[in-house]
Amino acid sequence: MARGVTEEQAHRAADAIVVSGERPTVERLRQHLGTGSAGTLAKWLDTWWQTLATRLVAHGRQMALPEAPQSVAALAGQLWQEALTRARDVAEAQLEEVRQTVEKERRALAEQQRRLEVLEQAAQSAAALAQTERDIALAQLAEGRQLIAQLQHQATDLVGQRDASQARVGRLEAEATALAHRVEELQVQARQARTAFESERRAFEDRAHQEVDLARQAVKALRSEMGAALKAAETSLAAANDTRDASVRETAQLRGEVAALRARAEALEEQLNAQRVAFAALPSPKSVAGPRRRGPQRAHPTKKDL
Repeated sequence: MARGVTEEQAHRAADAIVVSGERPTVERLRQHLGTGSAGTLAKWLDTWWQTLATRLVAHGRQMALPEAPQSVAALAGQLWQEALTRARDVAEAQLEEVRQTVEKERRALAEQQRRLEVLEQAAQSAAALAQTERDIALAQLAEGRQLIAQLQHQATDLVGQRDASQARVGRLEAEATALAHRVEELQVQARQARTAFESERRAFEDRAHQEVDLARQAVKALRSEMGAALKAAETSLAAANDTRDASVRETAQLRGEVAALRARAEALEEQLNAQRVAFAALPSPKSVAGPRRRGPQRAHPTKKDL
């Protein structure tokens, strides 16, 4: 309902429109009043038409001439009836126009309501879709955060593994260095053993140059084997120095080679001791010619002397 528009104001406006020579309509009432909705003005216009006959009768009575002739009174009554009929027709036409206007507005409102319902459904669908997308985004965000946490954990593990590997490499380098030192020590010991062996061989050659030719050949063969063993040891040492930063398998292989060399050296030393024992057991030419007094004999070098 329009604010400030009462039934009396609408009726006065309709009277003013009639006085101006025009027919009252909803649009003319709105123009005259400057405000008011179509439904409210149509309602007040209906009541104006309904009360129009009563007001015209009252106004006719006020305007009737006293002691008017019968014919004038009859003519006035016919005119009045005709005016009422015309007014009723006009009122019905006006009412039909108002009804059509109201129907149009009702249809417009229904169409607007339908459009609003469609828009509301679309908004609800969009809101549901947005909520679904939001839930998916939140789920993806949670998965991303979980993946980041896993990657961080894996990175921490990799850093720990790297540190452990570096420490292991350090230990292997230390072991390789110690092994190289040990190989050098073995090489020195082998050289010392070779020097001692050469001295002993020369002593054997001085004492039994003519008697122990076979033994000399055996010693010569033993010396060749010792040279080959020393050469192999030097070769293994060079390979160990060049590849000590390699993998654990190479270090283990080098250890195996050194152990084999050591075992071979020990075997050669045992063979040498056996040869010495054999040489000592051989009779010398002088002892065959006859016993003679001999000075103290030098003991054969033992493994400790070597």
